[in-house]
Amino acid sequence: MDILFAAAGGNTQGAFTKAGSQVGSQFASAEFEAEADYVGLYYSARSGYDTAHAPEFWRKMSVENPGSIFIKSSHPANPQRFLALQAANTEIEAHRTAGEPLPPKRKDKSASASAQKN
Repeated sequence: MDILFAAAGGNTQGAFTKAGSQVGSQFASAEFEAEADYVGLYYSARSGYDTAHAPEFWRKMSVENPGSIFIKSSHPANPQRFLALQAANTEIEAHRTAGEPLPPKRKDKSASASAQKN
């Protein structure tokens, strides 16, 4: 948005970007990001991609550039992320070997919402 406004001759000095980041950070959490990694790996597998190397890719990214995939307040720690992706890939491979569909086991938001109320 800042770029579009600047192209029209204005300079917001990143105001739109800052506002977007603030709104996004209200909804981000390490749990949310971990589920996004898990579901994303399943969607990749369902789309026909070979997910066997995804955990290793993230491990290498973590070693080469640790700050690029870990934001302390909203993302799981890199070792946790690597291990969770490995576990998800093992789960996916078990489904493939058994000839089963690949539905990710997403968390039931209604169950966790009612548990928080009680």
